[in-house]
Amino acid sequence: MGNPGQRPNEIMATVNHLTVVSLSAAAIWLGGCGGRKELYGVSGHVTLDGKPLSSVIVHFVPKAGPAACAQADIEGKYVMKTAGYGLGASPGRHQVWFESPPKNEALDRVSLDSNAYPRPPQPSVVFPERYRNPATSELAVTISPGMNSHSFALSSSSPPSAALVPGEN
Repeated sequence: MGNPGQRPNEIMATVNHLTVVSLSAAAIWLGGCGGRKELYGVSGHVTLDGKPLSSVIVHFVPKAGPAACAQADIEGKYVMKTAGYGLGASPGRHQVWFESPPKNEALDRVSLDSNAYPRPPQPSVVFPERYRNPATSELAVTISPGMNSHSFALSSSSPPSAALVPGEN
């Protein structure tokens, strides 16, 4: 267990030291360096000119703390997640911006060696640049304790064009 010349007290001190170090490392690993974050459920939907904006990535960025994001489904619905912490977003005011999903060309190609059906090319999500840039997006929401519903009616017309859906924000 130790060096042949070590005395029992020295061996026990070494074992105790290793135990404390191991338990400390496990506590940090299990608890996370930042500690447990308080998150609240957030869902909603995104439309552009009245039509669902599918596949768009929605970003919520607070002044302090971890950002949250979600990808809208085919109906434009989303459920917010905070990476490393789980479903939901931290409480407080968040700036909102949107991003087109990365194009996955591998999924768009048809394999001639397989019997798979051809997959149609993924449509690119097209919406005004002002929503894509955190510096120019004027959208913001407040996350409160409990479940939150925040929907966005984006417009391709000139600013001011985005509106938070009445009664949901």
